Amino acid sequence: MRERNNTSRARAAIRWLRQLGTRIRELEERRILLNRPWEENFLHWSHDGGSWRLHGHLVPTTRNRCRSTTRSGWCPAQAGCSTDNAPAHSSARVRPRKHRSAPNRS
Repeated sequence: MRERNNTSRARAAIRWLRQLGTRIRELEERRILLNRPWEENFLHWSHDGGSWRLHGHLVPTTRNRCRSTTRSGWCPAQAGCSTDNAPAHSSARVRPRKHRSAPNRS
């Protein structure tokens, strides 16, 4: 009897750890999407709790990362996060300008 109780506790602990890992993965995917607002413009299916809806207006290229939702179907626009001011994606990196010191006039 005691052995059976320990087994059920171990199974419950494993189940809880799996659920925790799933929740953490979901939050990480949401954070990534919020940091990449231009991806919201790519066509993607999102789940609003009851049905799936098609969002976006650009067809993603095969070379780019084209995941605009999390595994569960969450997308920033559906959650009310504004992507109106999303910067256009550019593969070129912007380099910070070097400050030039003023000439020393003595």
